[in-house]
Amino acid sequence: METIQEKVANLEKFGLSEEEIWCLCGKCPILLTLSVEKVQRNMTFAVATMKLAASSVLKHPLLLLANLETQIRPRVDLVKRVFEMGMKPLVEDVSIATALRMS
Repeated sequence: METIQEKVANLEKFGLSEEEIWCLCGKCPILLTLSVEKVQRNMTFAVATMKLAASSVLKHPLLLLANLETQIRPRVDLVKRVFEMGMKPLVEDVSIATALRMS
């Protein structure tokens, strides 16, 4: 069983301070139930592929909660294809959080 210390240390690897991590856990306590591997996968994808700052999870904890293969990756791929086609969204101020909440 993973300890809370291991989960905090995992997020610290991405440059989040301990204070930021506890603030995040205060906003979304269910994060403490996620496995280290799930958080690692989602954070790596958000930082490496989506080119987001690690601190973006502070504003959008759904990035850690959502399923990478069935929610995050397909939506990111769709957005990439839309922009590759030269199309622009009709809705202004679209955020990844909005896209992830859509079913």
